[in-house]
Order: sequence, then structure tokens, then C-alpha cells
Amino acid sequence: MAPKIPDEILSQILAPLFQIPDHLFLSTSLDSPFATSSSTSSILLVSKSWFRVGTLLLYSFVILRSKGQATALQATLRDLPDLGRFVKHLRVENGYGMSMYQILGQTPNVASLVLSLHIRDSSDGLVKGLPLINPKRLAIIDETEMFLKNKSVVKLKNALEMCGPKWSNLVGPLFP
Repeated sequence: MAPKIPDEILSQILAPLFQIPDHLFLSTSLDSPFATSSSTSSILLVSKSWFRVGTLLLYSFVILRSKGQATALQATLRDLPDLGRFVKHLRVENGYGMSMYQILGQTPNVASLVLSLHIRDSSDGLVKGLPLINPKRLAIIDETEMFLKNKSVVKLKNALEMCGPKWSNLVGPLFP
């Protein structure tokens, strides 16, 4: 039987496998760099200790690309609320309705936030939830002019303009 590696050391070994480089995570390209990427979650299957330590690392970077993912994250955070404090980087590539309000309410330590203005559904949850966080970095994927008349986009932009001055951790201007 192999000796047990302390969780602190295992975390340092596994952390690079779960990190996403800034140039990808904060990308404001219209083509998401995550449209074809694969998940690193299979690493969690190696052993119980890798699962225990790796799960916390996995939730450090959260990328929401579908309503199903947002709903699943909302349910996970409802059932395991402590996981929410490990979310440090959140990328939201749509509105995802009221799920986002509950997600933002359970993730108080979001330091990096990426929001897309290419919203095809309701931004009401984002609008209501943005005051619940205080990010250090904000990147906005600003789409073409056709979305500027979208009610959800207008609501989100107004909410960002209201939250910006209140986000004391935010570094730099709200809109570049």
C-alpha cells in the first residue's frame, strides 16, 4: 500500500491540472474558447483522496455555457452550499434565468467574472444576483449591435452600471 499524501501537498500537485490560463478564461472573443474543450473532471476518479481534494479545485473555475449546466450548478450548490465558497472564477455565457441569482448568492468569493452580452434568455437572475458578489476583475463579451436592443441585455448593462461603483474590489474601469 502506497503512503498517503497529505491533502495540502496533493492540492499543490493537482492545482495546475484544474487551472485555466487568464488569456482563455478572460477571453472576450465571440467564439468561446470553451466550445470544444474537454473537462478535467475524470481526474477525480483516480482515488478517494484525489476526489476529495480535486473537487474543491474543480469548482475554482466555473464556466457556464448552457442552461443545463446552470441548473445543475444551482442544484449542487443548494445541496452542498460549502462548495460555493470555492468558486473564484465564474464565466457566464448567457443569462440562464433565475438560476444565476441563486448561484451568485452561494458564490461570495468570485474574484473574476466574465459575462456575455449575447443573451438569448432572461438575465433577471444575473441582474438580481450581481449585488451579492464583489469581483476583482470583470470581462464583458460585447456582441454586435443587434443585441443592444434586447431587454435582457439592457437590464444587465444597467445592473452592471449600478454595481460597478459598489464593487470595492474591482480593479480598473467597468467598461473598457
